[in-house]
Amino acid sequence: MENKVRKLGVFRPSNFILIGFFIVVLLGIFMAYAQVKGPFTETEIRKAQSGATRFVNGELKISQGQLIDVKHYFFVGTVYIVETSKGRDSLISFITPLTTPTPGQRVEWVGVDNYASAVTPVFPEEKTMDGEIISLERISPKNNEEFYCVVHSLKDDTVQRFIVDATQLASLRTLNSVHVDYHSSGESHVELVANTQKVAKGYISDLWLTTMVKGLELERDFDFDKYPSYITVSPGPNAKYTWTFYLTKEQRAQVKLGNVVEVHYSSVFPSSITIVSPTVDPAALVDKPANGVNP
Repeated sequence: MENKVRKLGVFRPSNFILIGFFIVVLLGIFMAYAQVKGPFTETEIRKAQSGATRFVNGELKISQGQLIDVKHYFFVGTVYIVETSKGRDSLISFITPLTTPTPGQRVEWVGVDNYASAVTPVFPEEKTMDGEIISLERISPKNNEEFYCVVHSLKDDTVQRFIVDATQLASLRTLNSVHVDYHSSGESHVELVANTQKVAKGYISDLWLTTMVKGLELERDFDFDKYPSYITVSPGPNAKYTWTFYLTKEQRAQVKLGNVVEVHYSSVFPSSITIVSPTVDPAALVDKPANGVNP
């Protein structure tokens, strides 16, 4: 009897319970992985990763299609299911944006293969925007053909990016006043208008050496000796836009971080800076919700 028990030792009921527990854990791991990576094969994910690498290295394409659905997965980020002239496709972005277009809309995306860097709506009717350029940016770090022109609307305080080519970029400067006709970021025409003297009101949220920053403005025969410093002026906390100005040594001596200022300008080189207050009121830095009630 003792020998029989010894032979059946590994098949004791407690061992079956332990084996069952490990099977449940393994199934849980596989199911969780399926949830975080989404319904995508390793080939699809590798293709998107390859597209992202090629995008960073300068390759990009602007495409349009109908947005069918938007899904979020932990491992692959946001996935846009789109209908194109070549059929249905799943665009992987690897990020989760604050807002996404609504399914049913026609959309435009910038990317490579099934990787999408940005997905934005396409409007059936032509829209217009009057505002000023708050920044000129590279779409891809190594692409010298297509660029973003970021415009702040003077009408409704919105900010939107438009795609311009190298020829258009040559005539544009940050803080130029512009008029834009557009259906989407890629289907747009950015036109310069009279650049009158303007006033920026806010507080200095950043102050540093110009040589420590990078930007398209600084790649255009910029005189670093004449303008050794820059300031960023913010109209408020969590502002949708800010102004960046490049200062002479004399202008730099006037200002300090946190100063409330009025800056008169028609370009990134201000004509005058007035100190309204030495320090910003802490109450002004508290972001208030839309209903005006503090949390």
